Amino acid sequence: MSREKPKWPGPSHEQGDLENFLFDLCNSVEWPWSEEYRANLEPEMAEFCAVMIADGEICNGGFTQFLLNRSGELAEEAIQGFRRFGMNEFAELCDAAYDLLGQRPVPRSQAERQRLLYSKFGAPPDPDNMDDLEDFFERAEVSMGSIDEQYYKLGDIEKTFDRRGFVEPICGYVDKNWDVFFSAP
Repeated sequence: MSREKPKWPGPSHEQGDLENFLFDLCNSVEWPWSEEYRANLEPEMAEFCAVMIADGEICNGGFTQFLLNRSGELAEEAIQGFRRFGMNEFAELCDAAYDLLGQRPVPRSQAERQRLLYSKFGAPPDPDNMDDLEDFFERAEVSMGSIDEQYYKLGDIEKTFDRRGFVEPICGYVDKNWDVFFSAP
């Protein structure tokens, strides 16, 4: 069970919107991953997808959202990917946020990550109630907020369509190692 690689479209600088170029590449991988599928992905591709998924979650709701949701199972792969792509400051911020959980490596189990987060920041009385969940996120923000803000600044999150601090290192790596991510044209 392996993925079918998309055809190499050429260097990223020829692709126009770099963020969409990266999203399209990430979408060539099935999600959610089974353990078998994960084992058959090239490490670079698994880490690339983990970085893209983590970034989407973190930019939407901070590290708390990423770790609380199912996608948090990719936490450790995201750190490896950030390091692989030369994005060490991103990896350090992930390390700081993950360390707040009090358990490393970050558990793959969503239930276990939720238990750790609820233990650390106080469980919402009713996790399905938006007001209770919002209160939980506000409590988590006290500890995670500064890490989230550093991530947003580093990733140029205010520059919605020009996130060079995030996309350029990844595109540079993909361009140099295109055959890992794509098949020949």
